[in-house]
Amino acid sequence: MSELIRVPDIGSGEGEVIELFVKVGDKVEADQSILTL
Repeated sequence: MSELIRVPDIGSGEGEVIELFVKVGDKVEADQSILTL
């Protein structure tokens, strides 16, 4: 099951993903970090 993830507006319109903390298929808990922009 997929969920929409909302990211706060960082002002530039684009952002580069620096680091991913989860893999495809991983379960994610509320308030768990999933990536660094």
